[in-house]
Amino acid sequence: MSVFNRIPKHRRNTFGFIGAYLYLPVHHYLTLYTLAKEVGKAEIIRGLLEDWMKQQRIKETDLSLIRQIVDRIYKQWHLKKLVNPKEELDDFLEEVEQELVDKGIETKYVVIISSEIRNKDGKNEKV
Repeated sequence: MSVFNRIPKHRRNTFGFIGAYLYLPVHHYLTLYTLAKEVGKAEIIRGLLEDWMKQQRIKETDLSLIRQIVDRIYKQWHLKKLVNPKEELDDFLEEVEQELVDKGIETKYVVIISSEIRNKDGKNEKV
């Protein structure tokens, strides 16, 4: 039996998990603080990350991040195509889409990214 609270199972599907290693002094202080104040580590970290996200979204929207991801993936596609001209975009994107899903990217963003890469590739073929 745990003396400290955990997230109930019915609430877990509204949260995503990220794991991170912290330097021991940070971990020790965080543990002391959370036990003394009766607050969870996740609550502290979630608050910090939410504040960080609000600040970042002012500088970089979801769309600008998606564009950066599209550019990065398209460069990889271009290099792969140079090495193996018989490589098919559909096969490449199937791998990329699965990797994005595995990394926790929302399906709507995976669809947008894939579509943008197809559009970008189609424009470059016409040039």
